Amino acid sequence: MSRRIQDILRHDPRFNPDYAEPQNWEERTCLMGIRNRDLLRYTQGEFPRQGWGKDVPQNGTHPLFLVERIGNWGLRFIPCSSCDGDGDSGNAATCSFIRKDTLLLRTGKRMPKNTYLVHQFQVNLDVDNNVAGREHYFGVVPESGIVGNAHYAWEKP
Repeated sequence: MSRRIQDILRHDPRFNPDYAEPQNWEERTCLMGIRNRDLLRYTQGEFPRQGWGKDVPQNGTHPLFLVERIGNWGLRFIPCSSCDGDGDSGNAATCSFIRKDTLLLRTGKRMPKNTYLVHQFQVNLDVDNNVAGREHYFGVVPESGIVGNAHYAWEKP
């Protein structure tokens, strides 16, 4: 068991490690710490990028939000950002966002800041991928913690 998982278990006894397994992830699962260079690859260089209001270092990270499971093998995510897509963090007119301090299901963790759901992009991964794993699992966002419904506006293939 990785040290990160051991730290999670030690700090939150309510956490059931089975929830952290990708095959058990539910819609609205939030993952933290996904590398920008992976997101750039899966969004054909579109996210994250300078047009979002600042230079984004490739060695940085962004969250992912699970919008749909594709059978037993696939996961469709949208990336998240502290900016709303217009380059600021105060205009939620075009994006849904997860409220700061929202209590996440399964882990009891709280969102550290307002987190915008960038529905213009999607990241499709299979359950056995090398981008997002149990060490990134942050919890499930309750529907009541999401402001707006733009995250439902993306088109299914």
